Amino acid sequence: LDMRDSFLSMRFVDVFRGYAISEHRKTVGVVSGALGEKRKELIKKYGYSVKNATQCLRLLWQGTILAKTGQVEVFISDDEKRAEMIAVKTGQVPINEYILLREKYLADFEQAVRQPRLPHSPNSQKVWNLVTDVYTNVLKSNL
Repeated sequence: LDMRDSFLSMRFVDVFRGYAISEHRKTVGVVSGALGEKRKELIKKYGYSVKNATQCLRLLWQGTILAKTGQVEVFISDDEKRAEMIAVKTGQVPINEYILLREKYLADFEQAVRQPRLPHSPNSQKVWNLVTDVYTNVLKSNL
């Protein structure tokens, strides 16, 4: 835990962006390969996959927080965002409103990325030292 900041970088933010894009593509049924039955049912019932839509919004929110603060937030502490995501997940939000929400989350994300609080790359030397120490301790304990 003391070294977690050594692992974080803007590369993680890029991963959140890519994962959110992937989830959005699943949300609207634009994916390569076959859609699963549950996703097909959600799209048929709501016009989009509410599960993947919620994941997309969550990832964009988490990526925004990561870029702004340098911290990974798991629990959605913002009551408004949590309420929006729950409304999407429970099918209370029509697809056109989900698209508007996604655009808002994406705009917040892109703004945060322009003023990041994280280094471009992880602290490779600290990470390498940690890995080396862990392997050394494991090897010593097995002898």
